[in-house]
Amino acid sequence: MIGAREMNGSQKRSHISIVRMASFVLMMVILLPAFGSYVFPLGAVTLETDKRGYAVGETVAFSGLEYSPNGTSYEIRISYDQSTVARLSFLSNDSKIPNGVSWTIPFDAENGTYVADAYNVTGAEELLASTKFQVIANATTRLEYLENELAGLKALVISNVTVTGINNSLLASLNNSDRKLESALALFQGGENKTAANQLRAARNMLTAFVHKVLAQYGKKMGNSTALALIEAANDSIAKIDSMVVSAELPLGKKFALNVERTLAKQETHLTTFVICRRLSEANTDEEIIASVNSTEGEMSRILIHTSSRKQMFEGLLANGSMDYVSMLMELERDNDTSEGVREAAVLLVNELTALNQTRPGLGKHLGGLTHIAKGLVTNSTDVGKGMGELMSKAHSQGNQEKEHGGGKGNGNNHSNKKGGR
Repeated sequence: MIGAREMNGSQKRSHISIVRMASFVLMMVILLPAFGSYVFPLGAVTLETDKRGYAVGETVAFSGLEYSPNGTSYEIRISYDQSTVARLSFLSNDSKIPNGVSWTIPFDAENGTYVADAYNVTGAEELLASTKFQVIANATTRLEYLENELAGLKALVISNVTVTGINNSLLASLNNSDRKLESALALFQGGENKTAANQLRAARNMLTAFVHKVLAQYGKKMGNSTALALIEAANDSIAKIDSMVVSAELPLGKKFALNVERTLAKQETHLTTFVICRRLSEANTDEEIIASVNSTEGEMSRILIHTSSRKQMFEGLLANGSMDYVSMLMELERDNDTSEGVREAAVLLVNELTALNQTRPGLGKHLGGLTHIAKGLVTNSTDVGKGMGELMSKAHSQGNQEKEHGGGKGNGNNHSNKKGGR
């Protein structure tokens, strides 16, 4: 009887241990999916990520087991808010997801929870496994990403620009931009978004100055391939800054939004001169040079015609007062930048054609006409810019008059004057 009682007690303790273990396993099965990884039955296809959370610019590395090694095609679909944002295709040679199946978080990714689904896409599609991960995409992570990009751009300058004076000048622009990004980061973290936006624009201006400096050395004291790499890298960072400026993280008023559009248009004109230089450097035969110049002059003429027609439109709007003056001023400033960009490009083209007259005498009979057109573009763009400047002065003056008289057109508001009736 005593032995039997002892045996019963041992069995009870064993039973309690089994129950506790089962409860623990059940709890893990329930809780683990919330942390980004599902628990699959033994022998089932699995899908996992190397981490639970990622900042923008980081790479999500996928792994998994029990995939057929017989040439079956698989696809991982990454989605956010039920919209697919990326597709990754792979084959499995050893029943595993091969190394290198990954997704780098884009700079403009949304903040939140992402779902990755693994599908068999050979024949009828079949969902095999799923997992989740977090993306941390905010002002802090984006600015940290930009600072890393600038560090890479500095390294590119140090390793490829050998002329000391030019090297120092380019690094000065990048260091100034970096300091503005650091200031913006601290301001964002302190909740001062408006002031942070000003620092972002300043950082952008420093990068634009960097692009100008590179263009100034193109074909002179800097190799073409180096200049192209530096400009492309800088423009990539500029585009990222622009995306932050127009994002919902910054409180945008009408004037600020239009100013962003203006700076984007201005950056496009900066690149026009680079495109001209690159086209001419890549042209080998006389025929290719003529075709390149004709194409360039045609593009600049079309831009100038469009800008001239807009000037006429704004003259009419200014005459009848049918547009608020804040918007009009910003539009005029943007078009003025466009005409100035055409003028700068046309001046460059005149200089290039003059140089070609010395190095390619076989083009003599063609260069006269091409140079005449380029000089005409210089004159016409100067006239258009002058006209835009006059319109800006008129718009500014009429806008001030509207404000002084309590009108609504000058500031885009239609509210009654506060000193008037209630």
